[in-house]
Amino acid sequence: MHQAELTSLAIENMKSFKERTEIPIRPLTIIIGRNNSGKSTLIQSLLLLKQTLQEPRKSIPLHLSGPLLQALNLRELTFGWPEAAASGEAVLGPSIELAWQCFVKVSDVLDSSRRKSLGQIAAIGRSPWLMRLQGEGAPDRFFVKGRLCIYTHEKEGVAHLRGLQIYMQVPEHSSERYKLEVINHENEKWRIFWQGVESRNITVELSTQSNKKGTFEYTDTHFDHFIPYLNIDRKRVRSNSIERVWHDLYLILFAQPLEDLKELVKNFSYLSAQRISPQFMFIPATTDQLDMGVSGEFAAQVLYRRQNDVVHFVPPESLMADVVSEAWQESSILALPLRDAVNQIMRSLAVEAPLRVRDHGVGFQLLFGNANLPHVGRGLNGLLPLVELGLLADPLRFSPTAESLTLEEYAEKCASCSHIFLEEPEAHIHPKAANRLAHYFVSLAMAQRRLMVETHSDHLVRGLRRMAAQAKPGSFLEKWLLDNVVIIHVSQDAQGCSQVETSQLTVEGDLQEKWPADFMDAATDEESEIYFAKLDKNDAADKHGSALIWEEGEEPESEVML
Repeated sequence: MHQAELTSLAIENMKSFKERTEIPIRPLTIIIGRNNSGKSTLIQSLLLLKQTLQEPRKSIPLHLSGPLLQALNLRELTFGWPEAAASGEAVLGPSIELAWQCFVKVSDVLDSSRRKSLGQIAAIGRSPWLMRLQGEGAPDRFFVKGRLCIYTHEKEGVAHLRGLQIYMQVPEHSSERYKLEVINHENEKWRIFWQGVESRNITVELSTQSNKKGTFEYTDTHFDHFIPYLNIDRKRVRSNSIERVWHDLYLILFAQPLEDLKELVKNFSYLSAQRISPQFMFIPATTDQLDMGVSGEFAAQVLYRRQNDVVHFVPPESLMADVVSEAWQESSILALPLRDAVNQIMRSLAVEAPLRVRDHGVGFQLLFGNANLPHVGRGLNGLLPLVELGLLADPLRFSPTAESLTLEEYAEKCASCSHIFLEEPEAHIHPKAANRLAHYFVSLAMAQRRLMVETHSDHLVRGLRRMAAQAKPGSFLEKWLLDNVVIIHVSQDAQGCSQVETSQLTVEGDLQEKWPADFMDAATDEESEIYFAKLDKNDAADKHGSALIWEEGEEPESEVML
């Protein structure tokens, strides 16, 4: 089963990333590294695209002054902080590439192309793989993999698209990769290429593996920010012309996947390391919002409004190594009201005091036990948005499906995966809770959430390692951890250029690649220093006769039997 989801991210010439750098996006992606190594840049590239798609003015290719990321100009986000160019000249900006996968629904394609059968498109367009979708019993959808490459530059202090490249593959039916290019020629005059063949007179030329060519004679391009759309004047192009067929192929291969990509990027959830101070009393939101805000500032209002609505999740405590078995999948997804689900997750993170809502009519309070939120410390105030966000990212949130499901049943009901990006989730949290976040994040990733987590917590990473080491050999949990968890280590070289190393867990709880410097070994090094310092102190004290106290009497016999 393939839901719509992001699969990789690549950036180039962005902040400290000079060379093209690509990372996989797995169900659980952990990003670690020193301060100022470039970790945040990876997430910021996605935040830039998200806030751009949320900008109402679709003519803006990149929105640099949004709520998630702010820059005075594109050069602030460009490697080396280049100077402004002379009048009329361009400064090369960052490049961002996103890979994703999704399904295309055949019936929707036929409706948009106004054709009754894919057979016409397959025959005239010489695309034999489409014929496999025809006939009795043929599926109503097919799986595609896509990649969108966004190239930018700055002119006269304004960010512009330099060009786009879009690749599509249908791996189950054809090994051929389809390529569409849209290049900014001059002052937003776009040159369009299909399979490397350039258009003429603002038309689009297409070619296939048969080398047959056709021309869009009445085609124009417009943009939803950085998402391109190709249109054809159907009144002036005959229905049986090759131009119409090529446009239908564009609708089949590109239109729906690009819409899926737009929704994935626009709707992903993000929680920064900052948290607002807890309030004694909250005023109910006037709108039925679901967005908790980048600092969790609306978490209380969302919980108040949605506390009785059902969310689906895997209980973190069910992932303990002595519990998980192959039969575990039979009832792995629970469906509970949001308030009850939050309390169950909190207990798994060693927070025993139950969370409850006290309504005062004009406002409401959040209480842990009998203590109001401002009196329970920053740790719980930081945990609440984190827990709530993971539950709200349920692709089936608030749906009528209230029964518990198997993982497979749940995946079948989800049209796409939800994506969550977290910065330093361990902030203000006790090490024990930070360690248990490993179970929580794995439980979310198993339930159709995709998490990218930037962290400095070795407790969190050690929790993942321990899960892998303690999982029964060949068990579902062991296989899942090895296949779906990736550790991204970001570092900088002597020239200040960021680079990444990607690794996965092993059955022994190690990492496949080398250990990240100054991260996983920091606690061990400190313990070693303490141990040897104690020995040195004892030796020094022994020389002065003040460290040891000798008692008279016989030496006791050892209790160890040899």
